[in-house]
Amino acid sequence: MNNYGTRTTAEEKTSFPFDEYPLISIEGTFNATLTDKSWPLKGTYLICAFQTDEGFKFRINVWRRTEPEIYSPKKTLIDFSKVALGTKWKCTFVRSRNNNIYWKEATPIN
Repeated sequence: MNNYGTRTTAEEKTSFPFDEYPLISIEGTFNATLTDKSWPLKGTYLICAFQTDEGFKFRINVWRRTEPEIYSPKKTLIDFSKVALGTKWKCTFVRSRNNNIYWKEATPIN
């Protein structure tokens, strides 16, 4: 893992608990704790895993922006590649015109 708690080696990446954290498939706003992060074996995105206060576990792929170069939700300029594990967030997920769920925004919860 790197200094930000992100899985970086091939061994760490393959041991990411995908079964425990399914891709989010519902819209909504959730208060959740960032519990795990991994770079994929291939691709230019970051996998973030969360757990809500109610115990709902999910993951979301965070795509790279180029200006500025960060990995963040669409309406947020927080670079989740540099966010510490264990931090709490208010996250909003919406359905796109293509029927995919995307991460619209995130704000830290103190």
